[in-house]
Amino acid sequence: MREVLAGFSVWQWLLVLALLTWIVQKLIGRWTRPKQRTSIQWPDRSGVRRSRQPAGGRSDELELEPPSVQSVENMRMLLSATLHDRAAVERMIAHEMRRSPGITRDEAVERAYQRWVDDNR
Repeated sequence: MREVLAGFSVWQWLLVLALLTWIVQKLIGRWTRPKQRTSIQWPDRSGVRRSRQPAGGRSDELELEPPSVQSVENMRMLLSATLHDRAAVERMIAHEMRRSPGITRDEAVERAYQRWVDDNR
């Protein structure tokens, strides 16, 4: 074995060392690389306002709130659970909204996530 290892020239040792360094860097990078989070595409409901005075003289303003932090986190978890299948997530949310017509989208996202957790125990 010593004869074989002694038979390598300097450039061959450098090549082997570079190859081993590259392999170790790829393995360590794969283990330590942070997972990328996908951005959630919420429907654009910002700026929806009716400020014209109706015929009765009363102001009929409609203001929508942005999604809550918990709703965004639930949406991320749902996307992760469905392997980022947005159509499946939307179907789950629509199902919850059909079951309880008076709830908001945030509540529907939360209920869809809870239903997924309960179903996959």
